Amino acid sequence: MTGSVPDEFSCSVPGFVLGTQLKTDLENKAVSSNEEGIFDHDHHLNVPSFIDPHYAPRNIKRREMRKMRRNHSLRSEVKQLKQKVSDYEKVICQLQQEIKTVKNCKDKSLKHLQKQCELSSLDFMKLEAEFEKYVRETHDDINTTLPSHTSSESPATFQTKDGKRYSPIIRTLYYSLLTSQVPPNKIANIIKDVPSAFFPGVDITTLKLPAESCAGYMRREELKTVSLAHQATVLCDAKALYLNSDGTTKNQHKLNATAFNGVVISVSEIPDGKADTVIDDIDQQFKKLRRIANQLGISNSSTLNWSMIRSSTSDSASTQKRINDLLEQRKEEDCKELPNANQESLEIVRIFCAMHLGVNLRKAFVAGQVSEYQESIDTFVYEFCKLFGSHGTPEYAVGCIQFQDFLKYKISECDNNELYYQACLDITLSRQVGSRYFVTSHNATKIIFLVAAASEFLTFTNKCDDGNRLEKDVFSKLSDTNLLTLLKADALMFHHVYSDLVLLAKSKELKKSAYDMMKHYLELKIFLNKVEESPEIIINRCCEVFSSESRLYMDDSKFNHRIHSHMKLIQDHLFQSLPEDKTALFSIITSGASYMQAKLCSYACDFLPNGIYWEPDAETTAVLKALEPSNDLCESILGLNDYLCTALPNMLQLTRSNLTEIKKNHTMKWFHELPKERQKAIIDLAVKNRGEVRADYKEHQNQVTKKRQNNLVAQKKKADMLKQKAATEKAKLSKLHLVTSIPEFESSLNIIKEEGLPLKKEEKKILDFLKEQVQIRKKLLQQKTSITFTRNGKKRPLVVLIDEVRELIVQLPGEYNPHSLVGKHIRHKFIVDGDQEEWFNGVVLNFDGDTHSILYEDSSEIFNFNLMEDLSIGDLKVLN
Repeated sequence: MTGSVPDEFSCSVPGFVLGTQLKTDLENKAVSSNEEGIFDHDHHLNVPSFIDPHYAPRNIKRREMRKMRRNHSLRSEVKQLKQKVSDYEKVICQLQQEIKTVKNCKDKSLKHLQKQCELSSLDFMKLEAEFEKYVRETHDDINTTLPSHTSSESPATFQTKDGKRYSPIIRTLYYSLLTSQVPPNKIANIIKDVPSAFFPGVDITTLKLPAESCAGYMRREELKTVSLAHQATVLCDAKALYLNSDGTTKNQHKLNATAFNGVVISVSEIPDGKADTVIDDIDQQFKKLRRIANQLGISNSSTLNWSMIRSSTSDSASTQKRINDLLEQRKEEDCKELPNANQESLEIVRIFCAMHLGVNLRKAFVAGQVSEYQESIDTFVYEFCKLFGSHGTPEYAVGCIQFQDFLKYKISECDNNELYYQACLDITLSRQVGSRYFVTSHNATKIIFLVAAASEFLTFTNKCDDGNRLEKDVFSKLSDTNLLTLLKADALMFHHVYSDLVLLAKSKELKKSAYDMMKHYLELKIFLNKVEESPEIIINRCCEVFSSESRLYMDDSKFNHRIHSHMKLIQDHLFQSLPEDKTALFSIITSGASYMQAKLCSYACDFLPNGIYWEPDAETTAVLKALEPSNDLCESILGLNDYLCTALPNMLQLTRSNLTEIKKNHTMKWFHELPKERQKAIIDLAVKNRGEVRADYKEHQNQVTKKRQNNLVAQKKKADMLKQKAATEKAKLSKLHLVTSIPEFESSLNIIKEEGLPLKKEEKKILDFLKEQVQIRKKLLQQKTSITFTRNGKKRPLVVLIDEVRELIVQLPGEYNPHSLVGKHIRHKFIVDGDQEEWFNGVVLNFDGDTHSILYEDSSEIFNFNLMEDLSIGDLKVLN
């Protein structure tokens, strides 16, 4: 097959060039053979005509034979080349056919795609037209429901009212926004802004919403009914009630927080903090819950009474103990009067707060120190935080130089101590104002690390000499060895006891119950006993007080505060800065541990071995395991109420209580999950009871105000009586003799012993004499003393009391106390006539704080002089 290949495909066909070249070579060889005369057209041998082939010589035949063989080989090659050319031509034809097929497919695909694009474009135009039609129809529907001024005939509006009342949807929306602390005067604008944002073309100026006053009624009165409905619904199904209660004072008003089974009942104002008042307040809450339960049709509403209370968690204060006693009385009364009362057990399981235990233990530790240092440690920590900052923000500056600026300067200047000053810069002192849970001890640990830098700062700014009183006091205390030793002892107790006790009481991850804390109290008692016997254990950094809770001492920063990087550095410094002579430190620790052990045994006596809760029955065990070890619930309730008092000071306490209850109880979440019919019933009841709630609150406030006034009058009368009694006692004491020296004291004791009285009467007379001298110095001379004549309800030994009174006389001799001159006969020197000395006798009648009142002999006039100056220079002599 011979064919021509188009030029446009010649370069793209792989066998085309090779086939063409072979064909050309073959033709060239054939031409060259013909030119030599070897081949004719019939492929025969050409022999010259003048030679007879039969007579040709032999050599000619041989030559012709060689030519024939050569021609035969050439013909074979030509034949092969022709066959190859034929094969290549077939391949070329096939390739041309495939190219043509591909081109046709390409054209068809292109045409198909163009057709599909045209169809898609038509479909898009059709859908766009339908969407525009749908938008127009939807817009028309919106215009029929939303208020619009585009039609001048009859503008539409929202359906915000159901008759004369606002619809349940509007009230539910307002309840949600009000509980989110949105002010009543902002809600209407917020609701109107929402449709305006989604539908810009809609006019909502005619939208009718509750006014600001109506929103205030909802927040103050209707939310109270909603909250009570939630509380009654939840508590009526409870098998027992676990009471949490606590009180506080805010802006000179007493507040009581009550919760049952973790449900906040109220934060109400009470006239005073007496136990009877608290019980009456809880009784009023019971009555409100029963009333709302009856209105909602709850079948077992009568179960909300005192007989259902199974436990009471408190801070173990004296008032709270009285409350627990009254609870058992009320429970017994309800068991007799109410038919549905719980008759199981009248005894209430009393739980004290583990956090308050820790606070009281620290108070006992500080109280066990020397009298002059009992209050100095807390005062010093407070002054240090005030001077050098709280919450990481320094409150003190010298011109433009702050403590942080000084630390940065030291970092840049002192390369050797750069790490120390950098660590000081990173330490943040916790806030002291209103703090209760060992913040002072925690700050004391940090202050020990900051002492050197703080002292350098005051010296650098020259405030140690020229500063104000606070600066001078803090600088002097920074070098007080006794105070710093007490500070280190407090920090060591925080390291071993306080911090872990806080974690055990409050940690949600550990999930400790009141039952679990019993073994920890026993471990703490054993540790304090060891410290009292061998105080060296306190300087053992790896000592494990609560060994049963191993997570407190593992490599988990969530539970072990000791492995925090900044705390580790602070604690390293604490243990390295302990003095070589640890006698004073061990004395403080031993005394403090003894007081702590006594407080623990009196505070947690029921939870220690041989206590009523140490090996309880199954029912009591179940109650203890269900209760948390701390009263943190009431603390958080009162904390939220304090925040609302500060943020919204003009809000009524009823409103603050509503917001606190709804937020803590998640009331709105419960309300939204109710069926629509139940929601509507509660809303109707809230609207119906609005006047009743307002009347109850006004009556309660009137009663509180009246009782507060009565208490104020009673307190004024009591204060006047005490003042009159103190004046009478002072006048009586002023007539008594003040012993001002040890010889006089010993002489007075010998006189009593020489009277020959019986032993008991003699001891009683000596005891009265000692009390008389102590009372004169405490009440008349305002001399500070810690002498007590009884301890734990028992009389102290008379010999010990005599020694303490003797030391009291030595500590402050009478001649150096201006009050001691009252009632004394004196000789007073005066300069008369320019240079003559004359002595006058008289008696000192009174001391007003600045001068003494003296009545001289042979004179009826009373003169006022500062006798201490004359006594110091020898111009005054005391005769008796």
